Amino acid sequence: MAQLNRAQRRLLEKTKGRQATYVVHKLPRLLDEMRVFSAITTMLDQLATGEIEVADGKMIMVCPDEGVLFEVRPALGGWITMWERIGKHYNIAVQLSSLKLLFILLNDDDTPLLPEHIEACRVEVEQQRQIFRTCDRQTLRSLANTESIALYMESKAA
Repeated sequence: MAQLNRAQRRLLEKTKGRQATYVVHKLPRLLDEMRVFSAITTMLDQLATGEIEVADGKMIMVCPDEGVLFEVRPALGGWITMWERIGKHYNIAVQLSSLKLLFILLNDDDTPLLPEHIEACRVEVEQQRQIFRTCDRQTLRSLANTESIALYMESKAA
């Protein structure tokens, strides 16, 4: 064991027999916001440039934070239903019409995706970002987990 200085030895003697306590440091709100919105922002960026990966005929992308591959259309559907749940919980009107249109257009091979569609989606995501900034993070996390469980159970039932 390394040599301890006097202050460290005193602290060690003082805390002998006590149970260790751990401090949980929450992510600052801005970092939390960046983590939550990174996937949807990256998806819109890739759709705008047309540089999105395709596997087995389905659009996929890598989640920027976790490096996990996911299919774009179901992820967008989950995002939409999550914000519907948040809007219902807080009794606020969350604009989702452009994102819902994008969800439909991603399934339709004949209809081109226009830059106006992507820009309208960006405006809606920015509104969602403003809502995120004003709401309690713990409640939002709980609502997102509930929606995730609901979507999982729905997929297993089908």
